[in-house]
Amino acid sequence: MKILIVEDELLIAHASKLHLEGQGFTVIGMATDEKGFKDSLSKDPDVILMDVTLKNGGNGIDLVNKLRESGDFTPVIFTTGNSRLKSLEEIEDIEKSCVVSKPVVFQELMNKIQDCYKTMKNKEGGQG
Repeated sequence: MKILIVEDELLIAHASKLHLEGQGFTVIGMATDEKGFKDSLSKDPDVILMDVTLKNGGNGIDLVNKLRESGDFTPVIFTTGNSRLKSLEEIEDIEKSCVVSKPVVFQELMNKIQDCYKTMKNKEGGQG
């Protein structure tokens, strides 16, 4: 399974990459901002691991909303240390997405990736 990591904190991104690869996943890219995210989409990820807060004032929720508007329904797992109700409600409104709280427990992340990917791939894009 190909995973794209979008995370503004490089240490977290690299730790996630090492752990995911150690579990047999292929990390096809790591981005910290909107430009890196857009550049990495051409690699056709199966799942996107998206931080809510990105570099240069970027917002992962906004990026995924734009992605959905363009017709791309790649499953997204948001990571956030922000438990604000508004942010969580915004994520719940995004089709084919789920959330993992930071600090991320890697076993929880592994389970979430498998569960979300299976569930989301069974739904039709734009219909789920």
